[in-house]
Amino acid sequence: MEPGLVFLTEYTLPQTPVSFGAHVVVVEVHPETFAIKILRYVGVHDCGKS
Repeated sequence: MEPGLVFLTEYTLPQTPVSFGAHVVVVEVHPETFAIKILRYVGVHDCGKS
């Protein structure tokens, strides 16, 4: 017998999942060097009914 492992599986959700997210970044850009400084970053995610 050849060594190895085979695993096959399938899972179907009863409904199609939907999620929403948003990311907002406030930055400062140096006018001469164009260096970017992140002043604030906020990310949110709604996974819906879990």
